[in-house]
Amino acid sequence: MQLKLYDTLSREKRVFRPLDPARVRMYVCGPTVYDFAHIGNARPVIVFDVLFRLLRHLAKQGVWDGGKGGTDVVYVRNITDVDDKIIARAAEQYPDLPLNAAIKKVTAETEAQFHADVAALGCLPPTHEPRATEHIEEMKALIERLIASGHAYVAADHVLFSVPSMPDYGRLSRRSLDEMVAGARVELRQPGAEAARAAAVSDGQGRIRMEVAEPGTYALRAEREGYFVLDKARVEIGEGPSELSVVLNHIQELAESVDVVYSPPAIDVGQTSDQRQLNNVQVQAVPYPASQDVRRALPMFGGVVQAADGEAHVNGGAADQTSYTLNGFNAADPATGQLEARVSIEAVRGLELEGTRIPAARGRGSAGSLDLETAMGDDRFRTAAANFIPSFSTERGLILNKWTPRLSFSGPVARGRAWFHDGFDAFYDVDTVPELPRGQDRSRELTTSNLFRLQVNLRPSNILTASHLWNYTDSHHYELSFLSPAETTRERRRSLNMATVRDQIYLSGGTLLDIGFAATRTVL
Repeated sequence: MQLKLYDTLSREKRVFRPLDPARVRMYVCGPTVYDFAHIGNARPVIVFDVLFRLLRHLAKQGVWDGGKGGTDVVYVRNITDVDDKIIARAAEQYPDLPLNAAIKKVTAETEAQFHADVAALGCLPPTHEPRATEHIEEMKALIERLIASGHAYVAADHVLFSVPSMPDYGRLSRRSLDEMVAGARVELRQPGAEAARAAAVSDGQGRIRMEVAEPGTYALRAEREGYFVLDKARVEIGEGPSELSVVLNHIQELAESVDVVYSPPAIDVGQTSDQRQLNNVQVQAVPYPASQDVRRALPMFGGVVQAADGEAHVNGGAADQTSYTLNGFNAADPATGQLEARVSIEAVRGLELEGTRIPAARGRGSAGSLDLETAMGDDRFRTAAANFIPSFSTERGLILNKWTPRLSFSGPVARGRAWFHDGFDAFYDVDTVPELPRGQDRSRELTTSNLFRLQVNLRPSNILTASHLWNYTDSHHYELSFLSPAETTRERRRSLNMATVRDQIYLSGGTLLDIGFAATRTVL
């Protein structure tokens, strides 16, 4: 006999095979003991009681240990005996008692009633039932580790999970980060009150469930890293279930600059190299020259110096001593070893620079490793355009002398499964040298770049991505000046095509199979 359970990731029923055939472990989130249980609270208790009984029955039959019947089944259900709702209920019911004593009285009464209700339903007690207050120190240590590793952050006296620190966030729901605001903390307060009457954190679908003691007018506050804080919004909560829709505005979409507050980085003994990042907001806030070249953002990193010719020198090394990658693929020029490729700043999601002691996965580069991560579309069509109005010069006749348009377009190919992103930019420049005779006094340069990316989720555990980067440069009378007349200059044309394909397959046991191929062709 085999037990099949529904797997949310693969969206199919799969045969259950325990990680340890000698011990099957099941953890279930238990009650928050501040009020009596209702029929909705009873449902999961009954469902997991049935599963607990079934697992014990199969264990006795020896389904997982070759017929021996010795598999141990452990059922753990916690008791949450401290949180904002419990504190509020304790202060309300027992105002004359010290707060800690009031909390213990509320939780003891509610927990006893919960156990009586569960017994009346005929459900078995769990193997272990730990209380939250018994493990506060372990929680604090875990939270400190999450903050130090960048997976959590402190905001308004709360510690929240940093969703961007998890690259594959959304795989389970098959939704992109732009569709949902997971990890947002929402609080309801009575006007003028400091303590929250109800608080919750949105789940992976961006949904929140809260219970308030009584209907009325409340002040709503919602916040999450990367979004503007929604504060003091007035909402009316009526009798019975109420549904609210809360919209948080993404900072990246509505702002062009951010305040960056420096805090000393934690020392991670497992990190053998110095890592620094620039996100999309910081990259676009750089005061670029007219060419809008993303390479001009590199001096934002400490230890990077830009030479007059535009070459970046990392940690004192030569330009060809740095490893350059685009979405994980080698993007350095095969002949010079330098970053010659041009990428529109509209397409860049972030830059990551690693110093010395580079891991083997990043390839060679004694000075450091620079990875350009570019954007991908989601289930909403988006368009951005900038600098489409050119400038003109009247020096020796009316001419169009500068034009730097930028355009990006992204959206779904098949909603929930396939998306694309296209970023284009161009730089057109005409310089006039008044010391030279007419007809030989102007240089012209046209540089264009287009990056197209496509992602297809063949299965929830199989993600296929492809990209094509195209660069074209055409310079007429290159390096023209009053000391270098037209006869001494040269014509320069250059095109670059870089195509990549990457297939990521998540195997059982947490193993990731990552297969990639890239091809680059440069024509001078």
